[in-house]
Amino acid sequence: MKTLRTLIAGVGTNVALASTAFAAVAKPPVSSPTGDTSFGALLVTVINSLLLFAGAVAVLFLIIGGFRYVVSAGNPDQVEGAKKTILYAVLGLVIIFIAFLGVQVVQNALGVNNTFKI
Repeated sequence: MKTLRTLIAGVGTNVALASTAFAAVAKPPVSSPTGDTSFGALLVTVINSLLLFAGAVAVLFLIIGGFRYVVSAGNPDQVEGAKKTILYAVLGLVIIFIAFLGVQVVQNALGVNNTFKI
């Protein structure tokens, strides 16, 4: 019985000392991977990234439409399809630019810092 008490007391002392040692360890500072400090700045960064991706896709479709127009060989159906692809790609670029300007206006109204300046 005496050895059991000694064992329990020893384990209790070790746990108390260990918890004190763990409490003394300072956590290292972890910075944000995006470098932004506020939710608004992070949201603007995500929106601008999505607009950049959409613009790249629209330019890709503009190139595809031009390629289809060149290789249509005078076939009226292929020429019409290529013209529609080019039209919709340019329309998409205009909409993306208007959306970018809208984000800039809202961002300036709310006072969020921006990395994309016009």
